[in-house]
Amino acid sequence: MQRALGLSIDASVTEGLFLRGPQLPDHAVSVTLSHDALPPDMTAGLSLLRATEQEIDGAPAFEVHRSPSGDSLMRLSPGREFWISSTGDRVVGHFAEDLSVQAAEAALAGPVLAFAASRRGMLVIHAAAIIVEGEAILIAGSQGAGKSTLAAACCAAGSMIMADDSSALEKTEAGWVVHAGPRLIRLWPDSAESLDVESTRALHERTSKLGAPAGFCPLTAPVAGIVFLEDDGPASPTRVGPAEALFMMTKACRNRPNLNEAEQAQELKAASAAASELKCWHVRGLSGFADLPVLTADILSI
Repeated sequence: MQRALGLSIDASVTEGLFLRGPQLPDHAVSVTLSHDALPPDMTAGLSLLRATEQEIDGAPAFEVHRSPSGDSLMRLSPGREFWISSTGDRVVGHFAEDLSVQAAEAALAGPVLAFAASRRGMLVIHAAAIIVEGEAILIAGSQGAGKSTLAAACCAAGSMIMADDSSALEKTEAGWVVHAGPRLIRLWPDSAESLDVESTRALHERTSKLGAPAGFCPLTAPVAGIVFLEDDGPASPTRVGPAEALFMMTKACRNRPNLNEAEQAQELKAASAAASELKCWHVRGLSGFADLPVLTADILSI
């Protein structure tokens, strides 16, 4: 069974996009991707929950709609839409005839499965995750903060990449664990060139970002801590207390804008527990490749 973000995924996708492992009956997700339009019952009676100001071809780059029963519809311009059941156990995706399946898979491996994982009880934050001496260090931050570049640099220095853009956290009897993400690192061309990353390919035809295989990793790993990248952070990683960690954690919660008030309250409860129980640091995000060697060494030495 294919696995990512704590989910067992039944889907026909490009080989190597997900790890394989034992099935998790309580976290099973059925995924269908095709050029076929979504059935009318999946698109009827929807209310707009969120739309980004950024537009592509005259339409919002990203929209989330919600049905009265709690099912969700994500629209990603151009030409991709995904229906996600209220319990996160089923995903049906449509992509336009002029798009490749890689364009659909990029969305599936990004915001779509991250949202489904949150519906199955995971705390999903906007973070890469690396393995250092058997434990995971999460690198959280906003878009463009340098999460993927730092994770790739840490990998080149000997660590293992657990997740690239979304990290699914779960509280277990043994403590907090992070689940492996899709096996894809998304890098801008200048980052890939600077790091001399091999085996890159165009992520899909509508973006200049490159995709590189993330390689093997464990299905789960205990979490050592979270490093938050911030524009005004200190020059080197500095510990923060639970209150400040919760503020940063809330900003990093991947699905918060896509949830209603009741769901946000539930997510905040989980984020508060994680911020209280995990070690957290903050540090200034990457401002250029000259910062990379020092920041990489700092993170690996935490």
